[in-house]
Amino acid sequence: MKEVDGFLAVLLWHEYERGNRGALDTLIRYNLEDTVNLQYLADAVYNEAVAKMPIGVATLAPPSRYHLNLAFDAELVLYLRRAVDRVLG
Repeated sequence: MKEVDGFLAVLLWHEYERGNRGALDTLIRYNLEDTVNLQYLADAVYNEAVAKMPIGVATLAPPSRYHLNLAFDAELVLYLRRAVDRVLG
């Protein structure tokens, strides 16, 4: 899902509206991965902030990795990414 970003998510939604069920599955997977990664970002920002404090504050251990076993259409993602790259140059 590294190829998917917010712009591509919009394109996936439009693909779904045109009847492509794989686009919705891919969009759901992207949104779940994006949400799960917020925990990693929040912990990293917290740890950075407490490292700068003049007193000792415990840092957070990295959370366990989540394994999302959800279908997505990798070929559709590559197709849309290439189309965007061609347009944007």
